[in-house]
Amino acid sequence: MKFKLLTVVILCLVQLLAFSQNAEIVTLISGDSLVYYSTKDNNYVSYALSNSNIQNEVARSMEYNPDSCEFYVITSFRYKPNIYRISKTGNVSLIGQLTMNDGRSLYSCEAIAYNEEDKKLYGSVSFSDLDYYTESLVTIDIQTAICTEIAILNSSTPADDDMDFLAFNNGNLIIGDGDNTPFYYILSQDITSLQNPFTPDQLYYTNAVTASNQQELAVINGYVYVERNKVLYTANLASTPLTFVQDATLSIPNLLSPVRALASFPYLEIFTPPLANSDTTLCSGDSLLVGLNNYTNFIWDDGFPSKSRWISTAGQYTGTAQIGNCIFYSDTLKIDTTICITCNNRFQALIDSLDIGSDTVLCENDTIYYTLNITADSIIWSNGRRGKSVGLTTTENLSALIYRDSCTFSTNSILVEFIKCNRCSDYKKSLAPNLDLGEDFTQCNSITLDYNQLQPYVDRINWFDGDTSRTKTVNESSQIYFSIEIDTCTFFSDTLNLTILNCDSCKVEFPNAVTPNYDNLNDVFRPVFIGDCEYEITGFQVFNRWGEKLYDDTSAQWNGIFKGVPVQQDVYIYTISYKYLFDNSVHYYSGNIHIIY
Repeated sequence: MKFKLLTVVILCLVQLLAFSQNAEIVTLISGDSLVYYSTKDNNYVSYALSNSNIQNEVARSMEYNPDSCEFYVITSFRYKPNIYRISKTGNVSLIGQLTMNDGRSLYSCEAIAYNEEDKKLYGSVSFSDLDYYTESLVTIDIQTAICTEIAILNSSTPADDDMDFLAFNNGNLIIGDGDNTPFYYILSQDITSLQNPFTPDQLYYTNAVTASNQQELAVINGYVYVERNKVLYTANLASTPLTFVQDATLSIPNLLSPVRALASFPYLEIFTPPLANSDTTLCSGDSLLVGLNNYTNFIWDDGFPSKSRWISTAGQYTGTAQIGNCIFYSDTLKIDTTICITCNNRFQALIDSLDIGSDTVLCENDTIYYTLNITADSIIWSNGRRGKSVGLTTTENLSALIYRDSCTFSTNSILVEFIKCNRCSDYKKSLAPNLDLGEDFTQCNSITLDYNQLQPYVDRINWFDGDTSRTKTVNESSQIYFSIEIDTCTFFSDTLNLTILNCDSCKVEFPNAVTPNYDNLNDVFRPVFIGDCEYEITGFQVFNRWGEKLYDDTSAQWNGIFKGVPVQQDVYIYTISYKYLFDNSVHYYSGNIHIIY
């Protein structure tokens, strides 16, 4: 019997943010803080930079490397530019001062961009002995800060003057070029088909006076973002010429505009770390499922071997999650336990009362009542009726919902069917021959009673031992009787006393000598039946050696007397016939009797 438990055990499933790569988050330097800003909900979180070099030297360009989960920042971009490494939580370390691998003296590095396709950091630089325009494209070794020139920007036209801002979009280098003139270009160059010098494709141009306020760009999910007067603008790089629309206002305290360090970040978990749940109190015996399967890897501080776990013990739970190549430290989940009455407690106390029976068939115009003797706030039956009892007169599937406090329980469901029925007297007349089991009898081994012929219209047969099979095999002596149910009628058979014998164990033995000397030891000749036997002696005679009949009686007991006188010591002949009652078989036997005095 299965019951449906709607609210029994409090199982709190912790819903965590899914692995959220490519989240729309811009990252920037604001004063002495690394700031993450979600363009979806205008939420932000900041981390203090571990030293003040970034702020003092003035951050010029910032880029995120997803392969190592860190940012790179260029400072002091005019004259001896430095490159720093910043962890996602604001730890700063100096990589070094930018230098050229060929020994040339750098004047500035205005922009950097990390290409996920070839795993290289690119930069735009200028040299002290030239015109100070950042026309040279270099790669930057992120371990040594050494730069290698790979191509020069074609500066033969005003549109290709400079590379003030850089970012990558699917292997294409996105270039921003602006000046106080004012003018502002956005260009695109396929880095795999780079020539020297190279002439990128123009995506956007404006000569509005506001162009001078745009000092950095970032690319997120195929969209380019720029900042102007603390407002983010965005354009779809797949639609050229680009059309910028306002995206969000940067409501960040102490933010200076124009922003000179802007990058993207792909994981919303920077806002909601793993295990970001309210502390919870559980009833003793209940469990909390903390589901962390969305993470590539999650390691519990207590060494628990699986990412997701059921928690039922009070304590503090923490861990670290790996998302992509980033490690996120979880919040602390505090679990307390208390003794309380739960739905599960109530269910265990009610479980036997939730069984309303099994499917049943009744006759039309009958009525059947079902009652739940349960303390409840409300009981609602499947037909919409309320209360502890319900009466049925028509066919339906019946179950009930029981409400108590905040718990809901369900009974099993049964089919109550009403059909057109004959009268019991009609059934009894046709069943009468089957209810007469006949006379008591004895037989060897088992007996099988077959009532399969009653299958079409008999609902149930109940045998004397509780069996309900239509074919019944009896292996031992029993009183046999049964009842038959048809519709709402019940009929009883008579009782048959059946004796089962072990016929194979019945044997007969005859002595070959007797001593009729009246000492009560072996004075009478008689057959000896051994085992589970029922028999009848049908004849017994004794003859002397001349064929004269000395004894003839079915009692089969001869004491050596003939005509009132003991016979002489000699050898005599006997014959006997007997019948086994369990099968009416007749057996004959003859032999010698030695009379000894």
